[in-house]
Amino acid sequence: MEAVTMAKETIRRARPKKIRRVQISFNVLAQIILILFLAAMVNSIAFRHYKRWDFSRDQKYALSDKTKRFLRTIKGKMHITVFFSPNTPISTDVQNLLTEYQYAGKGRIDIEHIDPERNLSRAKEMFDKYKIVSDESLLVIDYEGRNKTVKASEMAEVD
Repeated sequence: MEAVTMAKETIRRARPKKIRRVQISFNVLAQIILILFLAAMVNSIAFRHYKRWDFSRDQKYALSDKTKRFLRTIKGKMHITVFFSPNTPISTDVQNLLTEYQYAGKGRIDIEHIDPERNLSRAKEMFDKYKIVSDESLLVIDYEGRNKTVKASEMAEVD
């Protein structure tokens, strides 16, 4: 009789452990699904409300509110052609600043980088188009048939 009682106790103990394991498995599965859902929601919200921050020293790539307002008023496409070789001292700064312009312009600003030392034919073609007679690094802003040339020496003071 004692053996039968012990066998019944063993069966009673085994069943709750098995049921408990199934409950834990479902709990873990529910947690994983919840975490994936929350990650997807955060990603969706972040995609719709994209924000850029300028962590550079002195926030040298941050655009002023006036510049942002101007860029929002652009109706057509603005094309900026950059004639900088990569070894120009301010090349990286100009490129980063133009990236900010492009972001603030919301697709209305196209930027083309031309290295006049490597891409001679394209540089000559654009120099002829805009009637440029300079060997200095510069950029050309073309908007609604009007264009403005800005030389590197006008953009920054280089030590």
